Amino acid sequence: MSRLTPILRALRGSLKKADIKAYRSHLAAKYRRGNQMRKEYDLSQSRKNPYAKQLKRQITIRLDTAAVDYFKSMAAELGMPYQNLINLFLRDCAMQKRRPTIQWPADGAKKPSAR
Repeated sequence: MSRLTPILRALRGSLKKADIKAYRSHLAAKYRRGNQMRKEYDLSQSRKNPYAKQLKRQITIRLDTAAVDYFKSMAAELGMPYQNLINLFLRDCAMQKRRPTIQWPADGAKKPSAR
């Protein structure tokens, strides 16, 4: 039952193995019959994706293990990927225009110089 369609995944508990097997063979026959690639496609009427500017951008970011563990545990409770949870949190911070409060140690530790 590893590669079930979304419908079968939703009904997994209520279906019998024989029903699942019959549905799989039905799908296999359906795809053998008519879902073959054409030799050519007419793309003259195509248009650009209007949502392309709203897509996410992949970046590399270094996070503390404590921060990653925190978001992973919270994501496990909510049942969602932890990267999505971090994205939601950062987006909320950006929309609310939140700024971090940074407090430097009071002792004589070096502060970064303003260049």
